Amino acid sequence: MNAFTKTLLITMTLSVFFVSFQLLLQLESKKNKSNPSSRLTYKREITIRKDSQNIPQFLTEYKRYSFLLWERSHPDSEVKK
Repeated sequence: MNAFTKTLLITMTLSVFFVSFQLLLQLESKKNKSNPSSRLTYKREITIRKDSQNIPQFLTEYKRYSFLLWERSHPDSEVKK
């Protein structure tokens, strides 16, 4: 076999591999879309400062709240949920 034939065979083999890989990814994507329980959903609460609240007070409350959330997320937490 000459170099042209070898190059052609390698190119064809790689293209078949990449097409099959893309089809596999598309099937996996469709499977995840059809089954919403398989995806992780995380809803983040929006924290908005009230107009009557000054910024330093808001920051201290936000830090306190964030720390409590962090403590509660730890598996060995002693803070009650």
